[in-house]
Amino acid sequence: MRVIEESRLADALAAWGKHEGVGRLELPESEFEGREGVLNSVDIAVFHRSPLVWRILVARPVHILLVEIDANDVPLLRLADSRTIEKWKLAAPGDQEGFQHYRELAENDERVEGPLVCAARLDGADGFVPPVVVFDGWHRVAAWTDQLENDDYPIRAYLILTQERVPLLEPSI
Repeated sequence: MRVIEESRLADALAAWGKHEGVGRLELPESEFEGREGVLNSVDIAVFHRSPLVWRILVARPVHILLVEIDANDVPLLRLADSRTIEKWKLAAPGDQEGFQHYRELAENDERVEGPLVCAARLDGADGFVPPVVVFDGWHRVAAWTDQLENDDYPIRAYLILTQERVPLLEPSI
């Protein structure tokens, strides 16, 4: 994992909310322009993904980094319900809409893009304690791992380092 730059929690939430707004909510890109757009994005993340966002907040975020995750980091990743990406892929057909979206991303000629939103517990000042929990980007990270078979490239993520381990969801599929 390579650190690109230090960031802010608001940046991670804004990226998450914009992804949610443009994607699932089908809002126009113009809703996310300028200062008002950043606030709209954060509102969407907090209101529409509160069952995930509170898990990050209760773990007491202390440091946020924009990072590149590469193929070597895949074993460190877990989804917010504790499953590995491979276990999620096996269960994904149970959610036809989500499975279709994941497959479309994986089979597309274009590279899968982040940023994902992830969290891990801080380990002293220098690192973190695995796993790195993916909160936003389950379909994208699964598609990215499929594409790694033919094109080894990193994916960007906001890594939210917390004082406590984040509470996880129960498996949903």
